Amino acid sequence: MSQFAMSFGRFICAQCTRRLSRVDRSFKSLSNPIYSPIMPTSQLSQKLNTFFLAHYYSTRKVARISTTRDTFAKVRFTRDDIPPQWFWEKAKEMPGADLSANEYQKAAELYVNMALKNTPQWRQRFIAVDDSSPPDSGQGKALSAHILHYVALMLVMTRTSSSKTAGHLAMHILHSLSGLGYAPSTLTIMRMALARNLLREPQFEPAVEKFERILKRIGDGSNSSSDYEVGEGDYAADACTLRAMMYEREDTREGDISALRWFRRAYELGQSTASTTDHAHSEEKQDVDTSTALQGDKNAYFNPHWQWKVSFALGVGRIRMRRGETEKAKDMFTMASSELDNADGYLAMADVLEQMGEADTEKYLESVEKAAISGKREAARKLGLREWDRATERGLSKWEKRKRQAMAEEWMAIADSAAPAEGTV
Repeated sequence: MSQFAMSFGRFICAQCTRRLSRVDRSFKSLSNPIYSPIMPTSQLSQKLNTFFLAHYYSTRKVARISTTRDTFAKVRFTRDDIPPQWFWEKAKEMPGADLSANEYQKAAELYVNMALKNTPQWRQRFIAVDDSSPPDSGQGKALSAHILHYVALMLVMTRTSSSKTAGHLAMHILHSLSGLGYAPSTLTIMRMALARNLLREPQFEPAVEKFERILKRIGDGSNSSSDYEVGEGDYAADACTLRAMMYEREDTREGDISALRWFRRAYELGQSTASTTDHAHSEEKQDVDTSTALQGDKNAYFNPHWQWKVSFALGVGRIRMRRGETEKAKDMFTMASSELDNADGYLAMADVLEQMGEADTEKYLESVEKAAISGKREAARKLGLREWDRATERGLSKWEKRKRQAMAEEWMAIADSAAPAEGTV
């Protein structure tokens, strides 16, 4: 399954991501393009043409009361908040994590020590953002932004009971890296904020400003921005995907139009890196044996240059469904399911097949089963109801009927839903 890291291995999903000129208006200004729902679409489009991209934090109410612009910069952790060795052994299984558990743990320890000492300009002095200036180079950089980014992702994405404040450490790291211009951390913070509807909160202001710079550099593909060229280690496709997701969240006709524009831009930029990625993968496969290949299956659908491709496919598919364009929606859900092996993609495919009157096909059954096996309760409920329907077919033996009822009950239990009473289906 996909996610929100890499050369995006330098990032994350996730699954998962650049650099721009400073906004000349305040974060809360009504003209800020990140908050397009509060301004007319015509103004937004004009502004964007010239201007141009979880669930672990507080509610909006709490955020408004207790947070400030520098909330994530405050040290609210100690050395005891660094997880033990077993945590890093487990966490390093996430896609894109290619170092040893010991290396990630040491990076976390060194970062915490520096943050607690808080000497002047310690971030700029000791954290290497550019891969051309690696840790321990002549410039005296002690830490890699790439490694630290993964440390933060591991703390956020891997459940642990070792410390309730490990999340504070993760956000402190991401905030530091974003401030240094490390695009993957900026995109990660922005996606977290979007997931929790916290983009307007003051603690996200610095990341929003960095994100706006990213978008300005990339552009939406119109006019002069169309000549933007994706470079090695570029995260443009993910940035555009995230911006499109923000527009889609508006759930308006105008928002959908803008979302499709940015999704199209993401696709253009994502395709420009596809040949390079495919070539790299083919070279890697030549040097691995069967056991190594099986061990790497967790990364089979991981694209370091476009980590949020599945979000692109699902987003475009949802918009097409709202427009009544079921065939186009089906194409996008096929990408999310068959190509990217995503559970939400399989469930969406099952839903669109139902609407197309194809719920009795092998494709429908395959889609809903894969979604259910991947933990989608709605898919399990669909299978449960299907088995109850099959249990009412005429001519069944008592044994076969009971067998189908038992299967229905099992699926319903997975779905955490009560099975229908006999005779009601």
